[in-house]
Amino acid sequence: GDIENVFEKKEYSHYSKAVGGRNIFKPPQVEVENVISGPTADEIKAGLSLLGIIAGDRPQAIIEEKKTGKSHFVYEDSAIGGTTVIEIRNDSVVMEYNGQRFELVL
Repeated sequence: GDIENVFEKKEYSHYSKAVGGRNIFKPPQVEVENVISGPTADEIKAGLSLLGIIAGDRPQAIIEEKKTGKSHFVYEDSAIGGTTVIEIRNDSVVMEYNGQRFELVL
């Protein structure tokens, strides 16, 4: 009748030490340096060109990526290469990149 004792319950800390103190459910933190060395909002803005705006119930903007020459037809809340279109106005578009807002003007 001593079979039950073979499966001895151990404290959680016994297992968490075995994992090396890492939180296995969280991905490793991204190096902060990578963020800083990335392009700035100004550099992103310099790489984009506002070609036109299509007014209407749901306005659209035509934004060109200068590097690739690719045009994007975007709505508010659309994303282009890490930027988000915040607001499409009559003659400009407000965009956001890394929490910084900038405006592309026709």
